[in-house]
Amino acid sequence: MNKIAKRAAGLLLILMNFPLHMMGQEKIKSDGIREGFESEYYYAFTEATRYTIYQYYNQAVGLYKTCLEYNPGSAAIKYQLSKIYYRTGYIEEAKKLGIEAWNGERKNRWYLLNLITIYQTTNRIDSAILFEKELIALEPQRIDNYLNLSLLYEISREYRKSLKILDQVENGFGKSVEVLTLKYDIYKSMGKNDEAISQLYAARTMEPENLSVAGLIAEFYRDNGDQDSASTYYNYLLGKEERDPVTAFSYIDYLISFARYEEALQYFIPSLKKEIINKEQTAGYFMNKLERDEKIMENRAFYDPAMALFDSLYQYDMRINALYVDYNFKVKNYDKAAEKLKAMLKNNERNSRIWEQLLFTENIINQYDSLLFYGEKAVNLFNDQPLPYLYTGIAYLQKKEYSLALKTLEKGFQYTTNKELSLQYCIFIAEAYNGLQNHNKSFEFYEKALSFDSSNILVMNNYAYFLAVEGRELEKAKSMSRKTIKKEKSNAIYLDTYAWILYKMEDYRKARYYIRKAMKYGGASDKEIAEHYNTILNKQSEQEN
Repeated sequence: MNKIAKRAAGLLLILMNFPLHMMGQEKIKSDGIREGFESEYYYAFTEATRYTIYQYYNQAVGLYKTCLEYNPGSAAIKYQLSKIYYRTGYIEEAKKLGIEAWNGERKNRWYLLNLITIYQTTNRIDSAILFEKELIALEPQRIDNYLNLSLLYEISREYRKSLKILDQVENGFGKSVEVLTLKYDIYKSMGKNDEAISQLYAARTMEPENLSVAGLIAEFYRDNGDQDSASTYYNYLLGKEERDPVTAFSYIDYLISFARYEEALQYFIPSLKKEIINKEQTAGYFMNKLERDEKIMENRAFYDPAMALFDSLYQYDMRINALYVDYNFKVKNYDKAAEKLKAMLKNNERNSRIWEQLLFTENIINQYDSLLFYGEKAVNLFNDQPLPYLYTGIAYLQKKEYSLALKTLEKGFQYTTNKELSLQYCIFIAEAYNGLQNHNKSFEFYEKALSFDSSNILVMNNYAYFLAVEGRELEKAKSMSRKTIKKEKSNAIYLDTYAWILYKMEDYRKARYYIRKAMKYGGASDKEIAEHYNTILNKQSEQEN
């Protein structure tokens, strides 16, 4: 075939694969939709919008992409896609399409608000500030734009810039309680308490009946340890609106902060029973405390009975039961957590999460007979889930029933799907083989464990120790053990392992040095470490004699 024929054949193939509707010069209508596809476009757009309303995002995305084929320059479609991608966690796609939408229509406030939201919630505050400034330039008369910019500066800890924006708002729009309370928050963040409280007093002068301002003043004095001043404002608030839940929880916090636990309970209990504070509000309050209150252990005199009462009032509400369990985990009251989990199982036997938490709890408190009892039940109920096998295998290991442990662990290992769990399985399978005196297989699984996490010091310590016990590859054991004591210099178990390896290598002087360190850091209470200490010191004495 000559060159001309080849070129003609190539052109023919291109034409054959080119869509028929693209033949010739395509016409685009003034609204951006390709001519002849108006009905398809509007149908796809309508359906996509309907799917979005009902949160069928996958279908909506497909249809909006079809819309872009018919109207490639549509800023509105890109905006819709950006919002969906943001909601579903595809942040980079959301940013890209959000910017393209805004570039298509720079005077559209919704496109800017979308970008501000994306960048603010993904902690790209500098970018959010830039787009907020664009919004202010677009809408210089909207006060909320300036307030949002002030908040963004506050989030980024640029407090002076934040205050400067608020001064501009006051000069341009006049003073308001909203601006004064924002200034209060900024001054408080700066540690300028005098300036902070002066903003609240100014706001209270402006609106004497505003209970929210009075509440902020009460909380300011509470948080700064001024019990008398806080009490004055709380008494005022409770006298004005005794059924306000925000005030109720704030007052409870006030009583707790001054260790007035009995008073806090005497206020909390009737408030809950009379539904001044309802179930949802109380659950939210306790959830917030579990996540953020660093002093929850110090204040157990209130939280223990309060949480127990709350759980008893809603004993058939799984969410409240779970909250009570989480609280007891938080304060390390594992016996109470286990007791509650067992009660929850009576009506929720098929809930695997409850079983897993119970097994975890029984393992923590070393209740191995109970762990075995519930573990075997969980294995029968959930025979393709790895955690019940793992905990049951651990129970068998603790009871030194190594064959049963190995059988259980090896069966569960086949159901693991992540690296962390596979690592745990390898550690315990290695221990089971070691208990059966099959050291080669034990070392094989320690190697496999290190393949999942080469820097895991627990694995390195155990592997090194058992190599030393067997007198194998002592240089390798020493190298691994040295890494563990570098990371945890006061861990008696790791120091003991290193000392025992040195003893096996006949470096008795160094072995004595490290076993003494192990004893210093708590090893004296460990029978095996104490035995190693005596053995090493006796050997040292023999050498000296």
